[in-house]
Amino acid sequence: MDARQQEILDIFTRTRALLTGHFVLRSGLHSGHYFQCAQVCQRMDAVERLAELLVAKVRARGLINPSRIRFT
Repeated sequence: MDARQQEILDIFTRTRALLTGHFVLRSGLHSGHYFQCAQVCQRMDAVERLAELLVAKVRARGLINPSRIRFT
């Protein structure tokens, strides 16, 4: 796991959005983990950091024009 992935996992853990246990997903599959994204969205600092990480990844892959997205 690279540093970016670890930071994302830390954000979900810190905001209590990464749940562990036994979950039956809508697909019928079972999982030991569940990401409750709405929980993260209650913390704007976490949302902003996740957005920054996503934009950096998209820019690195050349999928967008770097001058079109700016953070204030």
